[in-house]
Amino acid sequence: MNRPLSQGARAERHRLLGDVRRLAIVEALEEGPRQVSELARLLGIHPTTVRAHLERLLKAGVLEEEPGTPGGRGRPSKRYRLRQPLLAGDPEVRLFVGSIVSLLRDAYGERAVTKAAEEGVRRGRQLAPTFRHPSSEQAVREVVKALNRLCFAPAPPTRREDTVAVDIHHCPFNVDPHDPGGAIVCGFHEGLVRGLAEVASGQDVGVRLLPFVAPGLCRIELSFAKAPASRGKGKPAPGDGGHPGSNPAASLPGLSTGSASSSSAPSIAFT
Repeated sequence: MNRPLSQGARAERHRLLGDVRRLAIVEALEEGPRQVSELARLLGIHPTTVRAHLERLLKAGVLEEEPGTPGGRGRPSKRYRLRQPLLAGDPEVRLFVGSIVSLLRDAYGERAVTKAAEEGVRRGRQLAPTFRHPSSEQAVREVVKALNRLCFAPAPPTRREDTVAVDIHHCPFNVDPHDPGGAIVCGFHEGLVRGLAEVASGQDVGVRLLPFVAPGLCRIELSFAKAPASRGKGKPAPGDGGHPGSNPAASLPGLSTGSASSSSAPSIAFT
C-alpha cells in the first residue's frame, strides 16, 4: 500500500533521528498526532525549538500537518503526525506477521479469514472503553482514534445516508494487492473495527473494509443498525464474531460472499 522509501530518503531520515530531541518528538508522535504546545510540554522543550525540529522533519517527509482543534478565535493550531510509522518497513515485523498469517492458514485453511476476523472482533471489544451513553457518533470517534493510534493515517470520516466512510492512507503492514496473506490481515482489522464500534455504539454495526479503492487508499464503511445490540463487551456472537449475517471477508477482492458461519468458507486469496 505504501511505496518503499528510497535509500537516500532512508539515510536522511536516520540522520535526522540521530538528534535526541527530534527522536523524542517522533516517538511522541508515534502515539498519535499532537500540537506544538503539547509536544513542548511533554518533552520540556521551548515551542520555538519544537517548531524548528518539526520543520526539518516535515521537509524530510517524516511528518505531515493537519488542522488542530480550535481553541478560540483565529485559525486552529496545526497538528503533526507521522507520515509512516518507524517500524512499517522493518523486515523483522514483516517476517513475524507473515509467520502468523502462515500459521493461521495452515491451521484453518479456507476458514483462516473468518477466524482472523473473529479474533479481531474480540480484540476490538477489549480495546474499547466502556461508555455510560454509547452512540453511533461515539463509535465513529473511537474508530478514528484507534486507527490513528495504530498508524493507519485515517482521513476525517464522511457520511452518505446511513453509512460512514473512513479512508485509510497507510497500512502499517504494507499489504499490497498481490499479497497472499492480505485477506487474512485485512479480515483481522475489519473485525477489530467491528468489535470496537459495537461496544462504543451499543448496537450491531455493519463493517466493510474495502482494500485498494484507489492507489494507496483503502476504505472502512460503517453502517449502524437501529436496534440496540444484545451482546456486551467481551461477549462474541455465537458462530461468527461479527455483525449478524455479514461475512468479515466479503468485501475483500476475490473472496466469496457467503455467510461467515456457513459451511462453504471464503477463499483467502487477494488476487
